Amino acid sequence: MKRSNDLFGKIGMFLLLIDLFVTLICMLFFSRDLYRFFFQTRHLEAETDLTLAEADQAHAALVAYLNRRKENILVADQPFFNERETRHMQDVQTLVSRVRFLQITFALGGGLLLAVGLRREDKREALREYIGSVLTAIGALLLFALVWMGADFDAFWTGVHQRLFPHNDFWLLDPNTSIMSNMYPTAYWRTILMAGSALFLVILGGIYMDFRRPHRYNATGRENHD
Repeated sequence: MKRSNDLFGKIGMFLLLIDLFVTLICMLFFSRDLYRFFFQTRHLEAETDLTLAEADQAHAALVAYLNRRKENILVADQPFFNERETRHMQDVQTLVSRVRFLQITFALGGGLLLAVGLRREDKREALREYIGSVLTAIGALLLFALVWMGADFDAFWTGVHQRLFPHNDFWLLDPNTSIMSNMYPTAYWRTILMAGSALFLVILGGIYMDFRRPHRYNATGRENHD
C-alpha cells in the first residue's frame, strides 16, 4: 500500500511541477513589461518600423486575443497582422486554450495524487522523497531541452512547431513580409524559455533546500520551523 501511495505521490508532484513550469513560461510571454524591456534593449524599432507604443499596443491586442478576451487581432480596430499571421494565431489560440485545460487538469489531478501519497505520518519526509525523485526526472528533461536550445535553437524551435502544428505551416513566417516575426524574433523566444527555465530551477532549488534543512524540535516534540 505504501509503495503504491508513494508512486501516486511522485506522479502528483511531477504533474504539479510541470504545471508550474508551463505557468512560468506563459507568465513571461504574456508580460507586457518584459516585452517592452526586450523591445527597447534589442532596438526593434528599426526591424519592425514600429514605435514602442505601437508595438506595446499590438502585443497587448495579441495577448488579449490568445486569452479569448478579444475576438480578433485587430489593433485599434485596424488590420495589423497579415492573413498568414492571423491564421497562425488562430492555431495558437486553440493551443493556449488546450494548455489552460491541461494546467487545470494537472493542478487538480496532481494535487489529488499528492494527497494520496501524503497519507503517511512523516509527511515532510515523504515530500522530500517525492521532490528528490521528481527533480531527477525533470532535471534530465530540462537539461536535454537546454542543451538542444543552446546547440541549435532554430532546429529546436522548428521541431517544437512541427509537433505542435503538424497540419499546416502557417507558423513559417517570412521576416521580409511578416511584422510578427520581427516583433518576436528568435532571440525573444530564447529569452523567454531560458529565463523561464532559470526561474523554475531557482524555485525548485529553494524548495528542495528548504526540505533538506534540519528542523529542530521543541520540548513538546513539535517541529520548529524557524
